[in-house]
Amino acid sequence: PGGTVGKVLGFHSWIRLYLEEKAGRLDYRGYIRPKKGKSGGEDAAAAAAASNAIAAGPPPDASDRVITLQFDWNGAEKYVGTTLVGVSPEFELALFTTVFLVGRRDNLVAWMDGVGGRRLELDAKCFPIARGKVGSCYLETLAGS
Repeated sequence: PGGTVGKVLGFHSWIRLYLEEKAGRLDYRGYIRPKKGKSGGEDAAAAAAASNAIAAGPPPDASDRVITLQFDWNGAEKYVGTTLVGVSPEFELALFTTVFLVGRRDNLVAWMDGVGGRRLELDAKCFPIARGKVGSCYLETLAGS
């Protein structure tokens, strides 16, 4: 669900984010708006922090299914984190299990969002820690998504 080593590692479940914020352990710092022509997600951490990318405009709306955000958890900072919003734990488990079984680090995932009617394209990252064991799986937004 998340760990710290001077910064927050992992922590990609919107349900866990909600519960930790409700309990007062998570301080939501803002939504990071994707830059046109750039991708978001974990690899954009340095660029986002350097460019102060926290959005001044409107927050994500009900049709947004993937958000990139920044928060503080138990005194450690998560500069860039991407999460699916409003999906069931079963959906996330099925998605990341499939990505893990495919066996690649980068996996293009695309689907039609039934709420917003948009095609979503994401890079599902998967890092095994040992043969047959998941170290981490998370999503990065792709340009134009």
